[in-house]
Amino acid sequence: MDRCRHRYCRGCSRSESGISTIETVFVLPVLFFAITVLAQAAVVLHARRVVHAAAQDGAAAARVVDGSAEAGRIAALDTLRQLAPKALEEPIVSATRDDDVARVEVRAHAPGPLFDVALRAASTGVVERFRPERSRP
Repeated sequence: MDRCRHRYCRGCSRSESGISTIETVFVLPVLFFAITVLAQAAVVLHARRVVHAAAQDGAAAARVVDGSAEAGRIAALDTLRQLAPKALEEPIVSATRDDDVARVEVRAHAPGPLFDVALRAASTGVVERFRPERSRP
């Protein structure tokens, strides 16, 4: 076994000197990249759930008897403001309602540590109607 003859070295062999530095140089970038990928996944999953929740809340508000397309749009924007006030950029909410169907669509961009993600969610539902009960003979 070839012993190191450095003045302050305590019995390390020459073949292993500096190995921890080399391991650190290779392991740390991989570790940091893995952490960044996890952060990106968390941002995307959270933003996607928020966009879907906003579309569903907006459609629920537009579907009710006294609801309107504008009420659905406002409800979706309120949900976006409450759940992710700074996590989504440029949210666009469009809502339509006719006699039978109410539809709300939400589009937004979620900035992440690696890249931005464009998100879109839509929710459609049948408009509620109350029909008077038929009189029985």
